[in-house]
Amino acid sequence: MRITVARETGFCLGVRLAVDAVEQALSSAPGPIHVLGSLIHNQRVVRDLEERGVRLVSDPSQVAGGTLVLPSHGVPPETAAAAQARGIRVIDATCSLVRRAQVAARDLAAQGYQVVIVGDPGHAEVVAVAAWTGGRAVVVGNGAEAALLSIRGRVGVVAQTTQRPEVVEEVVTELKAAAEDVKVEDTLCPTTRRRQQEAHDLAKKVDLMLVVGGRESANTRRLAEVAVQAGARVRHIENRNQLDPRWFVGVETVGVTAGASTPDRAIEEVLAGMKDIEEAAAERAESENTEGAEAGREEAGADSGNDAARPAEPEKKTVRRRAPGKKKGETQAPTEPAPQEIPGEAVGDAAGAAPEAQTAPGPGMPEDEPVTLARGEVIQGRVVAIEGGDVLVDIGGKSEGVLPASELSGRPVVDPGTVVAVGDEITVCVLGVDEKDGTVRLSKRRADAVAAWDRLQEACAAGSVIEAPVTAQVKGGLIADVGVRGFIPASHVGRSFVRDLKPYVGQTLRVRVIELDRDERRVILSERSVLEEEQAGREEEVWDSLEEGRLVTGTVKRLADFGAFVDLGGVDGLLHVSELSWKRVGHPREVVQEGQSVQCKVLKLDRERRRISLGLKQLEADPWESIESKYPPGTLVDGKVVSLASFGAFVELEPGVEGLVHLSQLSDRRVERADQVVKVDDRVRVKVLKLSARQKRLSLSLKEAEQDAERATLRKYMAEQEGSRVTLGEVFGDLFTGKEKSDAGQPEPAKTEEEPQEG
Repeated sequence: MRITVARETGFCLGVRLAVDAVEQALSSAPGPIHVLGSLIHNQRVVRDLEERGVRLVSDPSQVAGGTLVLPSHGVPPETAAAAQARGIRVIDATCSLVRRAQVAARDLAAQGYQVVIVGDPGHAEVVAVAAWTGGRAVVVGNGAEAALLSIRGRVGVVAQTTQRPEVVEEVVTELKAAAEDVKVEDTLCPTTRRRQQEAHDLAKKVDLMLVVGGRESANTRRLAEVAVQAGARVRHIENRNQLDPRWFVGVETVGVTAGASTPDRAIEEVLAGMKDIEEAAAERAESENTEGAEAGREEAGADSGNDAARPAEPEKKTVRRRAPGKKKGETQAPTEPAPQEIPGEAVGDAAGAAPEAQTAPGPGMPEDEPVTLARGEVIQGRVVAIEGGDVLVDIGGKSEGVLPASELSGRPVVDPGTVVAVGDEITVCVLGVDEKDGTVRLSKRRADAVAAWDRLQEACAAGSVIEAPVTAQVKGGLIADVGVRGFIPASHVGRSFVRDLKPYVGQTLRVRVIELDRDERRVILSERSVLEEEQAGREEEVWDSLEEGRLVTGTVKRLADFGAFVDLGGVDGLLHVSELSWKRVGHPREVVQEGQSVQCKVLKLDRERRRISLGLKQLEADPWESIESKYPPGTLVDGKVVSLASFGAFVELEPGVEGLVHLSQLSDRRVERADQVVKVDDRVRVKVLKLSARQKRLSLSLKEAEQDAERATLRKYMAEQEGSRVTLGEVFGDLFTGKEKSDAGQPEPAKTEEEPQEG
């Protein structure tokens, strides 16, 4: 049976973005996560999200807090507004193409068009689009319904995104025959169009068409309709449980497609189910052929009169086990071989195999003990040789069993020597006995699978952790070898959503079995549950070891404008920007870098809210502790202007110590803004007016520092001029104010001869 899978299957972009939005909210959003209605039209995905804590609500009034995710098929415009008005955080996961249809319908209604929506009137998407017109839209499902409308004016047409193009064309044709003006907005999803065309083409080439997806999904139903129109036999199924082996009798080619809301793992399971059905059918056919050949021989013997009175033999296959002490091929005397019995059991669990029948040696019989091996029986054997791609296994009979490389393992095997070695004791399953040479065909893969299912059932019941080598990446997740084929959904890889799964191929993950169906051969695994459990354990250990005032070492995990997050070994603590250094810090990157190991002090623990406040500057001495001795009032000190404010300028005297120069202390003249006197990064000399070490406040003066500098200059000048004749104007001229100061600064007029006065 040849199976062809459509190129485009699984989640479309809109559905993928909606699921991703919920995944991200689960990993980062605070509080409970709610979804309005059904996020997508696939109950399996919805159930999986519910199991992870997502709550489904039918109305925003049912949400008391947390986050509300709007579904991919959209909602009426007032719904989001009502939720936001109640203070609920809203994530709009509406598909962009559905949003385009909503906006087109709203604009057409605003322009005076009578809006006609082509689609299913009960579908959530159509209900939402109609609401965007203020409830004035008309919904029709086909051209016949459109012909019944009595519209004569201007008509605007929008279509449900998953509608078939030919149906839309029928409706438009009917409307144009009656209305004066028909304006058509293209709102069909191009991805849906391509899928429908591909389904139509594929359905023409196969004997049977399988459409996988939820029955409530409109786009999945459309695919089934398209396949039927192409003339194919079509089966619409939701999962592998609905596969019926009778569908595939006489079928050589099968086509498989899936709706846009069908997860990739559901498609993988359906494909695996068809493979199992095909293998079972092949085994039944082989068994029937073998039984037919044996019956023919018995009939020929009866006709010759040799065994006319012989009773019917049981339907089992007999091989001979050597007697103790005998070498391979050695017998007591040449005799006729014992008759072979025909197998009647299908390949299955060893528990269903017929018991081994043994017959003691007697007259006319060889000394070897004849042993009956039933198809599906699990037995022990020893590897005696590796020849090419086959492994010869001694199972105790005269002829060794043959174990092909394809039956060694569930994974492809190129060299059998990498799996087994000569002398190894192995467990194998009997596939059958070759009629021509009596060779027993064996399978280690199937025997391992029987044991693997037992182990998986125990692990699932106990919730224990097992190792799973990842063998491949498929749409929607990973394939792992756990003795049988196991599937790890993408949502269960890592602790948060992982977009690129390729690096996981070849790795061995520690997983837990979260879903197991032995009859359907379905194994769903989760790495996330293991990681979350381990993380919770680590967090508790860290919290138990923390206490306020203790020094801890961690790694800077992430930087933000307000601080740095430090990983303390499974728990993050916040190193606020104000606690990084005693000096002014504009951004955390000025002090620490991502990936840097830092030692911090635990400042505060909030065990109820799970918050840890850390400090880095506390590891250094507080410069304010010695401020009174270093900068007593009256001290002149140099500093740097670090910031300006409406009331003055801040000057840094040393890292961590800043003081304020008020506007009134910037200059001896009136100042309205600090930048009229100084600017950031200026080096200035200031005078300490007063300080408070407890309040960490310093009052500084630039004006008084300049005045003190002038007085010092004056004293120095007077000391240098001591003993020389000077005038008061020369000494105090620059201290005059107003007109006196201005006049004192002017040069004296040149002396001239005294003019004669009138007598």
